[in-house]
Amino acid sequence: MSADQKRVHERVPVQFDVAFTHAGKVTDGVGLNLSQRGMFIATGRPVLPGEEVVLDFTPSGRTHPLSIRARVAWVGTPNAEPDATAGFGAQFLVYMLTPSQMVR
Repeated sequence: MSADQKRVHERVPVQFDVAFTHAGKVTDGVGLNLSQRGMFIATGRPVLPGEEVVLDFTPSGRTHPLSIRARVAWVGTPNAEPDATAGFGAQFLVYMLTPSQMVR
């Protein structure tokens, strides 16, 4: 079963800036896909699965930024898969909005 078949929540392709706080440092990344429970963030900053981060971003079509606590679910590196984008999958710790509500 592929990862896409295991997913319960729809993923929406997006592209917007994300600032994430990890270990007391703020780092920039780019949100590339979004679901009700998480987001993929492209970044070169190393993080480890299980670590908590705070994501600050303003989705397309919104005027007010969102600040969401999340857990690093997995980390992708181009070394592991040649076509992979460096970054991580963040699982939101609070689920309030659907992707279509976040991105308008």
